[in-house]
Amino acid sequence: MFPSYHCLPILFTLNYVLIFGNFGFPALGVKGAAIATTVSRIIETAVIAAYVFKVDRKLRFTCHGIFSYERELLGDLLRNGLPIIGGNIVWSVNLMASTAILGRFSESVTTAVSIANTLNSLAFVTINRLSAAVGIITGRTVGSGMKGKMKEYARTVQILFLLVGILSGTAMYVLSGHFICLYKNISVNAAAYSGQFITVLSVTMIGTCYQAACLGGLVKAGGDVSFVFKNDTIFVFFVVLPSAIAAASMGAQAWVVFACLKCDQILKCFVAIVKINRFNWIKKLTRDDAPQFT
Repeated sequence: MFPSYHCLPILFTLNYVLIFGNFGFPALGVKGAAIATTVSRIIETAVIAAYVFKVDRKLRFTCHGIFSYERELLGDLLRNGLPIIGGNIVWSVNLMASTAILGRFSESVTTAVSIANTLNSLAFVTINRLSAAVGIITGRTVGSGMKGKMKEYARTVQILFLLVGILSGTAMYVLSGHFICLYKNISVNAAAYSGQFITVLSVTMIGTCYQAACLGGLVKAGGDVSFVFKNDTIFVFFVVLPSAIAAASMGAQAWVVFACLKCDQILKCFVAIVKINRFNWIKKLTRDDAPQFT
């Protein structure tokens, strides 16, 4: 897994320096990628620990707090947290399997996958943060019992993120050539494959924007945590991986296999449309005396 999005700029910088040997550093290839990921994780952990223990003045988190808990809150944590953990495990498996499937192609293909996914990650950082903002608004609105207002927000989010997806996908396609040119030492075949993969991503980015905001920012933050986990599990193990394995086994071109691995980003949109507009995902998880839905 990549380090969290807070440290992606560090990861990308170290990858650029260590994998391809820029700024006077040796070109370490796969070893450089491993070093970059490890260093990013260490920096990420150090920054988070420093902020939590030294900077934050609201939670006042202490080492003692790690080992103390309330049974009732622990039950809430397990009930609502386990689906999130399960979802991360599913995506870890998906990432490993995707790497194994694409790793059977030539070196040019694997290089192109790395380049395309880097651009995709740069775009998704923004989308992920916007989805997180939607989640905050959703949590506050649902927690306040304003179901009518939440329905208005949900309709606005769907339209807004569909437009953001179209703009993001268009920008990726238009800028793809310039981005690939940043990698001067790659082969002609790798550059060509990169263009094909980025074209696929420029289409799937439309779905990524929409379903990430809807399923993550609305459904999950709105209280229906388990639905997102179940949905991801079904798509990964019954759609994405089987279709990619089948395509690779039949000798399909690399971009077709890559598209199979990304197809869920579009297909999930149809699930999201139905789920969001039924509004059965709005669930109040707190036990306080906030007004109930009417």
